[in-house]
Amino acid sequence: MPSLDQSLITAWTQSSTTFIYMMVVGYTILEMAQVRRKNRKAVLVKNLMYILFSLLSFFVVGYAFAFGNNSGGVIGAQSEYVGVYSSNELYHERQFPFYFATSLIVGLIITGSMGERTRLEPLLVFAIIQNIVLYPPVLAWSWNLQGGFLKDLGFLDRGGSAVIFHTGAIAGIIGAIVVGPRYGRYMEKTEEKRIFSAQANQKGIDLGAMYQYKNQKDTSSIQAIKLKISKQKNLQGLLEEVTNRGATVDDIFLRKVRKLIKHATVSTGEDHDFYAIDNQLMILGTFITIIGWAMLNACGSGNHNVNSVTGRFAAESAFLNTLLSGSFSSFISILLKKHVVRGDKRKTPKYDIRSLCNGFLAGVAAVSAGAGTMKPWGALVTGTIASFLYMTLCFIVKKVKFDDPMENFQIYASGGFWGMIASAFFIPNKGVLWGGKESGSFIGIQFLSIVIISVWALIVSWVYFFILKRCKVLRIPLADEVLGADTIAYAKNKGIEVQQIREAIKNLYPANKKRGC
Repeated sequence: MPSLDQSLITAWTQSSTTFIYMMVVGYTILEMAQVRRKNRKAVLVKNLMYILFSLLSFFVVGYAFAFGNNSGGVIGAQSEYVGVYSSNELYHERQFPFYFATSLIVGLIITGSMGERTRLEPLLVFAIIQNIVLYPPVLAWSWNLQGGFLKDLGFLDRGGSAVIFHTGAIAGIIGAIVVGPRYGRYMEKTEEKRIFSAQANQKGIDLGAMYQYKNQKDTSSIQAIKLKISKQKNLQGLLEEVTNRGATVDDIFLRKVRKLIKHATVSTGEDHDFYAIDNQLMILGTFITIIGWAMLNACGSGNHNVNSVTGRFAAESAFLNTLLSGSFSSFISILLKKHVVRGDKRKTPKYDIRSLCNGFLAGVAAVSAGAGTMKPWGALVTGTIASFLYMTLCFIVKKVKFDDPMENFQIYASGGFWGMIASAFFIPNKGVLWGGKESGSFIGIQFLSIVIISVWALIVSWVYFFILKRCKVLRIPLADEVLGADTIAYAKNKGIEVQQIREAIKNLYPANKKRGC
């Protein structure tokens, strides 16, 4: 009964798509967990607005480019009009929400890599570019059922190891490199010492003496205000103090602001907040992301047909292999990462939650390509190797001083690349380890595909972000970066003027020498 078959496919696709949208929620929570407290609320605003801009551009143009009539194998187009609907309305109405969810995942990976120092407006414009120029051609090459050129060659990527996650990782790291690291992330020791040993020269008060006698009563009105400021529990209280009491924004005041913002110790000058995460949010976001990701791999690309024995077995295997690969990768990562990436061991707790969660995501990214066809033992090996590649890339990124707050490049670039190679090794009757007759050409196709996708993502993202960098509209001002988006938003809502603080920060903080390329 064709109508019943179509009904079952629709129900399966829509239910899976609902879970995939949970990945968007999970990624948002993961980003909030890994950025500093002063920027967490801004993540919600940024992601929601990115979704809106992405939806409009993907509906009007992007989906047609990806899944329209694809005679040339490069990009699709619909002859009737631009938009999601065509003569076969049932298929496209069913498929559009699914593939739009994958587009959102790509976007959140990109923006997460550039977090805490990039202006919102350029990211929203990039949402349009991503959903018209960057991502639809990759979909057209790989997943267009009418014949993209990579699909015709024999390219296999069921869950998007390369199509979704590697694309986002490459574009994200290019953006992160161009915009430069967050302020203070790789600051030289001399500059750190200049900031954290600042004295109150404007008032002639020694900083050490100020804190030595801060618990003693002082009849001086100026000292009393400053002592009260030093005892405020949050930055909002400090800002209100400036407005209500007319307190002077001097070095002592800024020292307290810095302590609240950056959670650093004056004695060492170490900015621990770059390593600190919210463990509860991190674990919750990982759980939600994994649930959605398992359904993404189970549903897979294509027509999502589970009416056959082969289709049902692929969905069942994909769900199981997702959990197996991620679990092994997570286990190895939490044991070894702090030893592989030297310097992290003394800055992380005994149980490194970031390695635990990101290691899981790396294993899942690697198995996604062949999740529906691999044997369980193949998924275990894939996840094990993925963990070592993830840790290796973390070590390299730290050495070259690239700043990705969420480790998206380390997770998804390594997982996407290894996922292509692993699928060519572990797929039964076709992979290298199974002695497939065409295994050599298959691994060549997988490797060629990941190279083509990487080069395309690199070119599009670099051109856009580099132009904006040269126009000096990509990065937020130094003072705003130090204060944080949430602090500035609070001040505006309360009618508190922070220009005096901005000017003082500009004068006190050294210019950021790590400005990107």
